[in-house]
Amino acid sequence: SEAVVHGWVIQTCRGIIDVLRPEYMRKPTPEETQEIQRMFSTRRGLMNVGAAVDGTHVPWQPENELYMEHFHNYKGWYSILVVALVNSYYMFMDAEVGRPGRMADSTAMQFSNLYNDMLKDSDSWLGENGVMLSDGACGIADFVLTPYPGTNLNAMQQYFNFCHSSTRM
Repeated sequence: SEAVVHGWVIQTCRGIIDVLRPEYMRKPTPEETQEIQRMFSTRRGLMNVGAAVDGTHVPWQPENELYMEHFHNYKGWYSILVVALVNSYYMFMDAEVGRPGRMADSTAMQFSNLYNDMLKDSDSWLGENGVMLSDGACGIADFVLTPYPGTNLNAMQQYFNFCHSSTRM
């Protein structure tokens, strides 16, 4: 029945969050952070990069019409926002899932437990003097490195943006 399947889905999700997440989505050790920074730097030479963050939209149709507009994203459809932090091995370190699609990546990040942990001690997540690469939409803290905005950029700024994007992707 639908109720039984719903119960299994909830139990499976709870198991993933309680058992697997602490093992696979966690703060790296200092040794792991050094290796993550080293691997990021081999891509395009950006130093001290401890993580990359970006958001994506997962299609979702709200059942309650009162909340539909909150989930109507800038792309023109309904979604739930996922903001994820990854290391240089493309492994998730943390994710914020379930914010309304209308919300900006930076706003979702500001509401996340991860962001608040990083504000208290970014070095433990990103390494000493570490930075987190983000697109221009998520430049919300000193430890967040974003590309130069705009299109009227000099050659050095364009090259930096190329290196930034190549490393983040």
